Amino acid sequence: MRNQRFQEILQEVRRVRWADVLSLALKNFDKEHPGEKTEAFFSCRFYCNWSYDIPKKMMGPEEVIPCLETLSEEAVFCLNSIEITPTLVFGSGNERKDMPAFNFTGNEAPRWQQLRLCIDGEETLVKRNEVVAGAAVADAPAGQLAVFVADSCSVMLISADGAFSPSLCENKEFYQKCFPGVQAMLEYDHEEFPALWSWLHIDDETDGKDTPSYKRHKTEKDDLSEGMVYIDASGYDDELPVVSVIEIRDRSLTLHLKTDNLDKTIVLDKPNHRQIIWRKGKRSLRAMLYVEEPRTAKASQYYGVQDAPAGCRALLTVSHNGEDTSFMIQVRSLDCNLRPSERKSPYWEYPCAWGFENGKMVLGSDSLSSRRTFIGLVPEGEQFSCKINDRNSFWEYGDPFEEADLNLVWENVEIGFEVEDGVLKSVPDQKEIVVPVEALMIDAMALLSAPSLEKITIHAGMTGFSYALETYHQQRHRKLDVVFEGGLQDWFDHASVLSNHIGKLFIGGSEQDLYSLRHFVSPAGISRIGYGLFQNNDSIESVVLGPEVISIGRDAFRGCRNLRSVKVMGPAVIGDDAFSSCKTIEEVYLADGVSELGEGVFDYITTLDSVFIPASVLKAGRLSSQNDGSYRRPKFLCAAPAKPEGWYKEWNLSYFDRRFGFGCGHDHYHPVRWGCERVD
Repeated sequence: MRNQRFQEILQEVRRVRWADVLSLALKNFDKEHPGEKTEAFFSCRFYCNWSYDIPKKMMGPEEVIPCLETLSEEAVFCLNSIEITPTLVFGSGNERKDMPAFNFTGNEAPRWQQLRLCIDGEETLVKRNEVVAGAAVADAPAGQLAVFVADSCSVMLISADGAFSPSLCENKEFYQKCFPGVQAMLEYDHEEFPALWSWLHIDDETDGKDTPSYKRHKTEKDDLSEGMVYIDASGYDDELPVVSVIEIRDRSLTLHLKTDNLDKTIVLDKPNHRQIIWRKGKRSLRAMLYVEEPRTAKASQYYGVQDAPAGCRALLTVSHNGEDTSFMIQVRSLDCNLRPSERKSPYWEYPCAWGFENGKMVLGSDSLSSRRTFIGLVPEGEQFSCKINDRNSFWEYGDPFEEADLNLVWENVEIGFEVEDGVLKSVPDQKEIVVPVEALMIDAMALLSAPSLEKITIHAGMTGFSYALETYHQQRHRKLDVVFEGGLQDWFDHASVLSNHIGKLFIGGSEQDLYSLRHFVSPAGISRIGYGLFQNNDSIESVVLGPEVISIGRDAFRGCRNLRSVKVMGPAVIGDDAFSSCKTIEEVYLADGVSELGEGVFDYITTLDSVFIPASVLKAGRLSSQNDGSYRRPKFLCAAPAKPEGWYKEWNLSYFDRRFGFGCGHDHYHPVRWGCERVD
């Protein structure tokens, strides 16, 4: 829990009249058990996100505030929530009843701002700082209303005769009936606490007994603009409406749908809620604003940590059997394992730098359990010591752990460009950088040392940079603008899996719209489509590769969900999985001259009926061996009179059915016709 949030909780706890809360609890109990002798106290439970134990405490009303004020810094950091429950003991001490509890959470999400009451038709608005648990809040027909619970997320009222109201929660923005003549609800300020969304999902679905035809349009918020046409299937699917973006706001999105018989506006304002925006027969469009919590934001919100400083380095020394081993680790991001890049034997269970809080490194173990184990908070420059275990001795031999001593000291230093054996290891923390010419590759983690980076210039001789750009987007949740000083063919050769991981792209001094094209036609002079160039691109709907293209790399168009048409017009070699997982492909044209089809080229496709394979194909792998019963098995129409010698033995295998047990299943094959002629 962030310390700032804990201080806010302390302020709320100090406002509560704890003695009066117990009196109200007794009033409710006396209504059901009149005359029963009872004792009342508070049970305080502490829930942690880490493996950190804070004992449950029993206390009187005067002890609640001191109990929280005396928690240690480490205990506050590990906290997720605090539950304080009024508890009554009765029946000679043998029976116990827990009343509705106070829950104070470390979640920094929007919290309610005001309580709205409607008493006999008259509305009363009470601000949050005026709502005090244990105190009266309003007069009702049956007597004075008081507040029993007021915590992070809810309010519960109690009537003059001791009856409880339903729990009023902030996610229910309508009146709830509490007592005769009394209704209430909680409200929060939408403008002050916006629920930001980050993705728009629109799913095209068809219901029915057969396998549904399913297609998802998924776009980041940053890639949307007001006035843009988001879906336009005119010409090949006139049934679908044209969907346009009208207004983009922090909490909502307004869309316009138009067909010959339809003209309406839809407002999406419920994050993570799927809403039908259009239906015709069994077909429908369902839209959703997706709230994706970035890893850093989520870690900050739930685990109370911040990201690593730009130049954080940790020196670790392991002592075992009288021998010391030292190494330096650069801490670039959250959840950084503090172990050397080259695994050494034995495999020591090093701690992790889970993040930073108030200038201190948060150490936690990547332990054998799935739950994070808290080790300690380490100030900069101070040595921290702990015990670590040899995991090999446990996993491989079942012997008890061997222990070693680990000493850690970290510092934040100013860093610049570091190139080692042609690999760029780190960069300075600047908004724009130019990669040194002596660097031929960028280490996957190198750019993380620059949290302020927005734009990178890459020289023509560099061949390995894709994973670094992808990692930066995944870790820092920001796409970098890229200036590439090489030619378009150089980019096609070396840029892999970047469709969704970079911002603007500049090649040859001009901005390229390469990854936003709906219809891709290979540019003049391009002879090779590199590995994963368009992988997982959701924009592209058709591909035409001209006669100059002689090579289509592995995974080149894999996972392009909206791709419908593929035309290969030249003597190309098509690599493994080049069009795998392009579920919506309906048309494939392979020109005479195509010489090779790789493994899994047509895997996981649901809409393809047939493929004509020209006689020029002399080598082929298993073209579509993963299409089980949930996928369509296309027919292969082959120009050759019989299977060429260079084709894999089971080139047309569809899938192996193991429903009858291992070794007892049977193979399914794609239908094949030999000696076919092309029908254009």
